Amino acid sequence: MAIAENLLLLALENDGTEPIARLRLESGLAAAVLVDLLEQGRIGLEGETVVVREATGVGHPEEDAALERIGVEEPHDLEWWVRSLRPGLLEAVRARLVEQGILTEEHRKRLGIFPTTDRHLADPAPTERLRARVGALATGDSGAEDRPEDVILLALAHGTGLDRVRFPSVPPEQIEGVLSGRAGGGLSGVVAEAIRKVTAAVIVASTSAST
Repeated sequence: MAIAENLLLLALENDGTEPIARLRLESGLAAAVLVDLLEQGRIGLEGETVVVREATGVGHPEEDAALERIGVEEPHDLEWWVRSLRPGLLEAVRARLVEQGILTEEHRKRLGIFPTTDRHLADPAPTERLRARVGALATGDSGAEDRPEDVILLALAHGTGLDRVRFPSVPPEQIEGVLSGRAGGGLSGVVAEAIRKVTAAVIVASTSAST
């Protein structure tokens, strides 16, 4: 699964609702798209500027559309791309989860008049396992695996504030220490540094737009 799909799974409650502000979640999903492209060598950084390294798509529509845009638009930094990619991204990634049968949707009318959509995880077990893995990493559990995807998810959760919802007993500074100590687990130094930068971009993009 793409990083954005796993981030949304980490965020979703069992009833399909999101526990953090939409702007923060969309910023995190945009960052996840960028990190996916970075990790797969499709984009890189020249100073602060995002550039295309390999124009071949990765097989996910939003990631491939982002790659195409980065290749044709004026050069920009990570924060700009987080802001630019986030509109509509929540709906797009959610639709991917529905298409895969991970999330179910039921369309109905409230009071017989107002259209509404109920969403639920088809099977909460995989999401609970994902939360448990990332949670073990967040607490600094010595038995937690150094899975690159979990390190990335924890970093993005921290950047969006999702960590304070999913792991409320873990102080933010402890998570920062965990990330600092484990960011090298399976990640190249370039990707680890890019994740640090894109996480910082999420914080700036999501907080500045809400003020």
